[in-house]
Amino acid sequence: MGVLVVVLVLFLIGLVLAVTAGPAIQMYMVKMGILTQPEAPKTSQEYYDMFLCPCCGKSIATECCGMAKQRRDYVNNLMLEGKQDNELVYEMVKRFGLDSLESESQKEEIQDYMSEIAPQNPAQLELSAERYDFGKVSQSDGVVSTTFTVTNAGKNNLIIENLDTSCMCTTASLTYDGKEGPVFGMSMHGSNPQGYSLVIPPGDSAELNVYYDPLAHGKQDKPEMDITREVTIVSNDPDDFQKKVKITLKQVP
Repeated sequence: MGVLVVVLVLFLIGLVLAVTAGPAIQMYMVKMGILTQPEAPKTSQEYYDMFLCPCCGKSIATECCGMAKQRRDYVNNLMLEGKQDNELVYEMVKRFGLDSLESESQKEEIQDYMSEIAPQNPAQLELSAERYDFGKVSQSDGVVSTTFTVTNAGKNNLIIENLDTSCMCTTASLTYDGKEGPVFGMSMHGSNPQGYSLVIPPGDSAELNVYYDPLAHGKQDKPEMDITREVTIVSNDPDDFQKKVKITLKQVP
């Protein structure tokens, strides 16, 4: 028993010396198997390779367009803030969506991470409906709109940090406590509001406003067009942090 105590004391002294005496001794102790070599932080290039450009589906490292550059710049800013690994990936996913990740394993890993950091009784986003059909919409009638009720059915604050739409013709906003927030569109165009968040307490609700502009793509030549668009709500609901609603319509001139 006494021998074990002596060995333990010597081991602890060695650790203290390794930490305080500098890299040379630390490297020696790594070679001896006493210490484990710390994993080097990922480079910006390694993070670039994890994310896809929305226009071409290639890594954002390829510098193919402005959207890829926007994502690289965001990675760089997050690294300057000291964010690494899952924390950095989580911020990227909140901004650009889960599908911005290159591999399914990365998507699963970040979803597991979100579940780990969620409070014991997390927020839960519920919608009054997940689809709305406008029926026939004429270009001559201009912009049409509808609303969905967003309710926090959980036991912690629901925090909505981003909205995204699947096309430039569709925009969305949130109304809470009688005040409408900023309007969001298609995030890949890079013009969505930054730093936005809406906190909805447990049991409370907000309205999701969805607007469709039938003239967004110019004058229509076809007699009819079937349209389906999506709006994505990004929140801190760990079970479904990218909740989607759909609008459908039959567009006529």
